[in-house]
Amino acid sequence: MKESDRGVAERVFFLDCARKYYMPEWVKRLMRTVKEEGFNVFYLHFSEDIGLRLEYDNDNEQKGEVNGLGGSAPAEIDFHAVTTDAAIFKEWQIAGDPEFDFIDYRSNEQDMNYVFNKEGMFYVRFMASNAAGDCDYYSPVYEVSIGDSDIKCPNAFSPGSSEGVNDIWKVSYKSIINFECHIFNRWGVQVSHFTDPSQGWDGKYKGKLVPAGVYYYVIKATGADGKEYNLRGDINIINYKQNLSGTGNVTE
Repeated sequence: MKESDRGVAERVFFLDCARKYYMPEWVKRLMRTVKEEGFNVFYLHFSEDIGLRLEYDNDNEQKGEVNGLGGSAPAEIDFHAVTTDAAIFKEWQIAGDPEFDFIDYRSNEQDMNYVFNKEGMFYVRFMASNAAGDCDYYSPVYEVSIGDSDIKCPNAFSPGSSEGVNDIWKVSYKSIINFECHIFNRWGVQVSHFTDPSQGWDGKYKGKLVPAGVYYYVIKATGADGKEYNLRGDINIINYKQNLSGTGNVTE
């Protein structure tokens, strides 16, 4: 996922620890109900729609089955919490187990931005407490699932023949955290190089379309699951667009 691809999760927390502040009558009634059940902390405004929103804009990134937050690494997610002034201590926690026996990451901010770049299931929660430390609250737990890695390389494309249709050579990928691709012609001249798997080759070298024929890619990459990729293969360029003179806008 790229920088713009973010899941956004939000919880709004209210602490009631004998602190006096203005609130609507319906909130006071809810507080009395919660206290009667033996709780002195409660939360409002829980939205699954907000908590599970993910957006992708890379057409060559494999989406897979994602039930909740996560998907393909690196997955950048923003977590937001809103508290009253009674919440003095605030902390987001990330763990590899749902019981939070071992907490891998802590953030003492109300808003946390975190990039998940390892395969597996991760658990995220927010906690808050008052100044005296006798009033604690733990939010519901977010589950973030990061899938295993994969790269698939096409063996042909047709730059310039039909705009927007198979005119860029791109790998199909998921959960790739390091990536480097070199493309060479048959004489060993590098005609393209890029380090972002969401990018590709438009079939041009020094601004002009290369001749139709066979080219070669070399890819080194690392997946979120630790898998190392060392890939080599052919790229066949076919059906490039000719200019009005019929000679073709190509270059060696």
